[in-house]
Amino acid sequence: MGRIDISFENVRQKNDELIKKVNSKLDGDIIDRYEKLERSISQSGGEGVEAIMEEVYQEKEALISIKDFMIDLLTFIQETANAFEQVDIEHQETAKNIG
Repeated sequence: MGRIDISFENVRQKNDELIKKVNSKLDGDIIDRYEKLERSISQSGGEGVEAIMEEVYQEKEALISIKDFMIDLLTFIQETANAFEQVDIEHQETAKNIG
């Protein structure tokens, strides 16, 4: 299609890598740390523990929302690349039939 040259395999590969990183870092490492922090705080006593727990919980939930958004965005990018690849294939087939 014109002078646009996209390696759809590279797009798929990079997209898959990013999804794995998001899942391992956000859903894995960072969320695990928040859960450990929540457990530690809940075992401690004193004033303000409930308020601290609520803030930690809200931060964790925000990170989960960010992770979900990133996964949705990466999925959308992949779907868009797949659709563009299909258009590119159809364009090439049409050009062969015309030419």
